Amino acid sequence: MTPSTHDQIKADAIYAKAQAKQCGPVPYSEFDSLKNLIDSATDAICANLPASFEHCGKTYRLVTDIQRLRVAIFNNPAATESLLVALVCLPGEEGGRNGQATN
Repeated sequence: MTPSTHDQIKADAIYAKAQAKQCGPVPYSEFDSLKNLIDSATDAICANLPASFEHCGKTYRLVTDIQRLRVAIFNNPAATESLLVALVCLPGEEGGRNGQATN
């Protein structure tokens, strides 16, 4: 029996946390399940950035250039301990994402 995606994410997160405690941040690209999870989280964040905002009755255009995110991902909405914390570098001029699981 092969593990489900979510079982694999949990197992990889436990392993990455343990490795990070001993050796420091771990490139999450070493774990396909974590890379896919963090990419989905990052996509959700970027898709929900506003293109404009209101201030005192006037609409202003907003351009956001986020180059680095620190994300904490929890197993479910009620969880109090993070499954994974990661530092994500968003695509810049070089393109591509990279980052590290920090704990």
